[in-house]
Amino acid sequence: MIAELINQKILHKIVLVPCGNRKDKQLTDGFHRYKMLQLIVENQFQNLDQIVIDDYEVQNGQLVPTYFMLQKMREKYQNVYFVIGSDLLNGLNKWVEGSKLIAETNFIILNRNSHKIDQITNLPPHYELVQDFEYGISSTEIRKRIKNAKTKYFDCLGILTPEIIDYIKINNLYQE
Repeated sequence: MIAELINQKILHKIVLVPCGNRKDKQLTDGFHRYKMLQLIVENQFQNLDQIVIDDYEVQNGQLVPTYFMLQKMREKYQNVYFVIGSDLLNGLNKWVEGSKLIAETNFIILNRNSHKIDQITNLPPHYELVQDFEYGISSTEIRKRIKNAKTKYFDCLGILTPEIIDYIKINNLYQE
């Protein structure tokens, strides 16, 4: 997805902000998510200064609601856009400070085939649409494959890089 946003010249700089630790979901520690992002950027995008990993939420030690995280990112970076899949749009108003988030944020909406934009009732006022953007696999599906893996590559070869697979093995992530 990162490469496609750059390849299609949708974004010129991407700031990745791994989610901090959440109380409402059982997620892998933010430190590990940060390290895996680092591995991806170092191994797949080493010549691109267009990609930055910002550890703001991980350093904070807990989840920072999106509205407040984006305020912080606006202080650090210019022209901040929030990239979101069309499948999450209808629930945005239920997020912390959802109405402010919708009103004040510039969105890039990835129009997924499973949740077409014409099915969305609450479009934000400021957005750009990327048509027919389908990545093909979710993080939930990847975690499920790792948990139920029948091969040494967790049934994720070609989806995850060998470096990420090794990191997951070494740190015993997502496995029973």
